Amino acid sequence: MLELRDVSRSLGRDKLLNRVSLQFAPNTPTAVLGLSAPAREAFLRLLSGVDKPQSGSINLGGKDIAHARREKGNIIRIGPGGVKPSGQRVRKLIGADAAGRVGLSGRMDAALSDLDPAQRVRLAIAMAREDQPALILLDSPGLELGLEPRLELLPQLQPMLAQLPSVVLLAGAPDEALGLAGQVVVLSAGQVAQSAPAQQVFLHPASLAVADRIVRMDSGRL
Repeated sequence: MLELRDVSRSLGRDKLLNRVSLQFAPNTPTAVLGLSAPAREAFLRLLSGVDKPQSGSINLGGKDIAHARREKGNIIRIGPGGVKPSGQRVRKLIGADAAGRVGLSGRMDAALSDLDPAQRVRLAIAMAREDQPALILLDSPGLELGLEPRLELLPQLQPMLAQLPSVVLLAGAPDEALGLAGQVVVLSAGQVAQSAPAQQVFLHPASLAVADRIVRMDSGRL
């Protein structure tokens, strides 16, 4: 389990987190909504153990996140572009079963540089599945996609990420959270404004602040 206990962290003059306590349940993928791109990056650095909170603690599997990070392969972060392009072939990185799970069966002999951004995200997820880390962190997987590949990829996030211990997606847009189809945490002014299953959050926002955060994704605000 990934757990934040009374965590505070500032980003410039604004509060990214203000004495926030959260539990990310195992086997329940969670999307975090309401953060600008700089705030998502700052939050990801906290969750991956790269940066320390100004107060409070972050634990993964009962260990301080900084210690958990030192265990090789324990935390995997997937950026918007997925795996970096190169001349390496897909089959050198994943097996046929893993490729089938993420929709890459027909691309086993392709070089990574020949994959489009959506396919590189799929490959990154497949590689993470094979490594079986304790925590997978995704940063806005639809950010670099055009409309058609975005509409194809995002609804498939849930099956691709099913049965993994802990998955946290820092969403840059509402459709990413809906595609994950798990728990949604909405942050506003450094506080948890709502935490509930995705459909509940989108159909029944707990407040005007939550509705505003859903509408104003990637507005540059915290």
